[in-house]
Amino acid sequence: MKRVRKKKPLQERLEYYSIPEPNSGCWLWMGLVVNSGYGSLWYNGTPHLAHRLSYICFVGPIGDGLLVCHSCDNRLCINPDHLFLSTQLGNMADMVIKGRACRGASHHRSAAKLTPDKVMAIFSDTRSQQTIAKAYNVDPSLISYIKNKKIWAYLHKGH
Repeated sequence: MKRVRKKKPLQERLEYYSIPEPNSGCWLWMGLVVNSGYGSLWYNGTPHLAHRLSYICFVGPIGDGLLVCHSCDNRLCINPDHLFLSTQLGNMADMVIKGRACRGASHHRSAAKLTPDKVMAIFSDTRSQQTIAKAYNVDPSLISYIKNKKIWAYLHKGH
């Protein structure tokens, strides 16, 4: 693919390195792709994720601490109609709602000390968090995260 000189306007560069996908409506990034699977483009002397530049170019500024997320769940999409701002917590909730999150014991980095049944038992357990942690051979902070629904929250529905 022929390179576009960096002096071209941002909108022109974004359009040059993407192609519309007629079935999904995505604008697929055809330029450089980084290890995380997102498109990348140099802008103002530094590399930026292409979907973030697309949001800035076509929608507006990105507030501090906000992520640019994909409603289409396609990391190569830069269609501004498919992009929205969210917090990290909101992005994680979106992943769970759409069934894209690896959960609990099935997570690839999980030590698998806890299973969904054990987590539900922990949630209902009225003993101190220290005592519960010792019983399950885990750190007390993990018990706190479970009790406060910061992890394994999908199991707590109805409680």
